[in-house]
Amino acid sequence: MGVHTLPKEQYPIANTNTLNFLKTNVLSVTDLSRTKKLSEILDRFSNGVSDEVFVIQNAKKKDALAVVVDIDYFEQLLQIKEVVEEALDQIV
Repeated sequence: MGVHTLPKEQYPIANTNTLNFLKTNVLSVTDLSRTKKLSEILDRFSNGVSDEVFVIQNAKKKDALAVVVDIDYFEQLLQIKEVVEEALDQIV
């Protein structure tokens, strides 16, 4: 009958930044276990707070995904979350 398509605003935006992120920051478990990539990532985090994000995926299980971030950056994100939750509690 008709073709089912998503409205334009629901399509993910693909640009050079997106492609660069996918090429450099999305890694498979195999990449990490067979190379020194994990050590390289941790070395990047040793130079101070970094907002760089790495996505680790298992090619055999689509839902097996994790994110690797600098612990100081993660602490900042948790603090922001706590402040927002506290503000919401006070509003209610």
